[in-house]
Amino acid sequence: MELYNEPNVKQEHKLLKIIIFTTFIATFLGAIFFFAGNFLPSTKIKAATANVYFMSGDINSGTNTGIMNGAVSGDTIKITGTLDINATNSKLKSKNVIILIKGGNMQWTGRYTFSLGASAKVFVTNGGKLSTDKTTYGGDPAIFFNSIKTVSYDGTGASYSFSDVNTNGGVSAAGVTPLPVKLISFESVLDNGKVILNWATATEINNDRFEIERSNDGKTWKVVGTVKGNGNSSSIIDYTYTDNPGLLSGNIYYRLHQIDFNGETEYGPISVVHNNKKENVGKVYPNPANSQINISLQSDNYQLSILDQSGKLMVSKQIDTDLATIDSKEFPSGIYFVKLENNTISENHKLVVKH
Repeated sequence: MELYNEPNVKQEHKLLKIIIFTTFIATFLGAIFFFAGNFLPSTKIKAATANVYFMSGDINSGTNTGIMNGAVSGDTIKITGTLDINATNSKLKSKNVIILIKGGNMQWTGRYTFSLGASAKVFVTNGGKLSTDKTTYGGDPAIFFNSIKTVSYDGTGASYSFSDVNTNGGVSAAGVTPLPVKLISFESVLDNGKVILNWATATEINNDRFEIERSNDGKTWKVVGTVKGNGNSSSIIDYTYTDNPGLLSGNIYYRLHQIDFNGETEYGPISVVHNNKKENVGKVYPNPANSQINISLQSDNYQLSILDQSGKLMVSKQIDTDLATIDSKEFPSGIYFVKLENNTISENHKLVVKH
């Protein structure tokens, strides 16, 4: 039996040397890549996040100057108050920003120009407008896109007037546009017990999402679904959502609650469907009742309300069982209305109490 084999030892030494050398090279290269990635200037392109800024007051104020210097293409500048254009301004000349005059007033107080990038847009909504504080400026107060005079007070030397923009809702280098009248349609259709909601937007500005709200009386609303928005868009986008109203009958109301990335919200129009199917699933007995009213409903979570003929609320309580009992010994004899309601049920029962 051989306890020592010289040839095998040499072979092992050679293998060990190869492993050590390979490890050294790998460590050296790793150090180079680490240094390059962490200490040399980066060439990575970071994903841009659109910002929303608010401007009002003097166009040349320190706050507004800071906003215009910091804004980049794709950002939105909202004007919800009055922004005085009291000096020529070109800080946004090369920036394709969105100017959204939302209920505010972009007001020229002299013969000044306001310059934007070639693909920038100006929108007016919620009563917003372009205006001047005088009517004697002629065509001098103006908006330029890419050094082209596109809008002037009365249209002089430009393609459009302030009135054109205010009437249509917006303007860009491509022309006036009805933007941002975002919602161009909203309809609800009852189909085999389900309600299909369809709507479309012509444009979206910082649109985070739509919340779909439902009501069975047009007054109290509940969120039944959410659909993600498309952020910023200037093309028509179609949306759809299917709601299951359960056993709700009669008029069922729907509306859209649109929410911006910065939390601002708007409510859309109301659409109504009428469910003719009337099938009470609850039971109220005995009828006439004397000292006790029994309510049976295949649900363990609903609101129970009992009103007399004058509308006076006699009972209002949340029920968490499928069989409830109400003491009616103190109810005066007469006619009462029992209402059972939750997310999917809304029904009324007529009840006589007789002592």
